[in-house]
Amino acid sequence: MRKDQGVIARMATYEMMIVVLTGLFIVMYYPSYLARDQFGPRRETALMLRENLSVNVWEWIRRNTKSSAVFLCTDDKCLYTITAAGRKVVAMNRYFSNPFVDWVERDHDRNQMFDALKRRNRQAFDVLASKYEVSYIIWSDVVPQEMLSAAGMRLLPAVRTEDIVASGFEPVFQRDGVSIFKVTAK
Repeated sequence: MRKDQGVIARMATYEMMIVVLTGLFIVMYYPSYLARDQFGPRRETALMLRENLSVNVWEWIRRNTKSSAVFLCTDDKCLYTITAAGRKVVAMNRYFSNPFVDWVERDHDRNQMFDALKRRNRQAFDVLASKYEVSYIIWSDVVPQEMLSAAGMRLLPAVRTEDIVASGFEPVFQRDGVSIFKVTAK
């Protein structure tokens, strides 16, 4: 019986040592854990991004567009709005894009569509839009730089809302600085 008690006592001592060492490890490294970017600047950026997202836009898309709708949009709208609403996009940030499609071609075509809108060339736009069956254009003239950076973008395309309207598109939704235009055959 005494032999078993000795084994039990040693096991308890080892277990206690493990608990103490684990506690020391936590005490030593907890301050550096709390100082990580995830609890500081990155968290602040995430909170700012959340404040800049419009639930109204997301809800409108969910209620008023088909699940098969394809949107022409910038990376920030792709990541934060369109895909979150369960809709499709022409192209998005390459790191979030489907690896089985030609991202370079799709991104080039997306940029060409934005360029056609900037030039107010509806015919050039329609040629590429039909290739991807684009249903809607979503646009904001002003996007906080933090939103663009977090989406992997540096700059917005040079197109403006008035260019899209001048290309023959009427907004079907406008709120919170966001405009959505329905793409219809001309």
